[in-house]
Amino acid sequence: MKYLLVACTLVLSSSINAQDIQSELTPLKNLIGGTWIADGVWGDGSKFEQKVHFEAGLSGKMIKTKTWGNISASGYEFGLRSEGVRFWDASDSTLKFWEFDVFGSALEGEIMIHGKDLYLSYFYDFGSGPMKLTDAWIYTSKNEYEFIVGVFDEGKWKQKYISTPFKRTPD
Repeated sequence: MKYLLVACTLVLSSSINAQDIQSELTPLKNLIGGTWIADGVWGDGSKFEQKVHFEAGLSGKMIKTKTWGNISASGYEFGLRSEGVRFWDASDSTLKFWEFDVFGSALEGEIMIHGKDLYLSYFYDFGSGPMKLTDAWIYTSKNEYEFIVGVFDEGKWKQKYISTPFKRTPD
């Protein structure tokens, strides 16, 4: 699991502040400001370390992300792993995301909001065919979320690959 691309881990930068994002992105605005840091362990025992930065972009019509984490396919090396966007797709009235990583992969998926909790669902191929995964940011406080990656179906976790806190630090 250590090579699993985590869609939710993103870094964003812009001159637009959290109050200026369009209303459909409001559930995501708490992520803007500071850098989110996680230090945990995958279910297989491998290290999970990520830093994610979120910022508003395109005049508040999207949120951009940058994620630092493992950039080695065969070991562990920390660096800029991926960049992505969160946006409102007016064509079908859904929150969506795209994520692009250093390995040449791209993910796209949908974002569901339940209260203050964020669920990013996408398909990921481990080599045996695509599997539907979910990254959850479960709200703990303004400066902390419980981050879970796993199989989430019918409102329940069928399997969790990691569960670790993401904590905000000031920039």
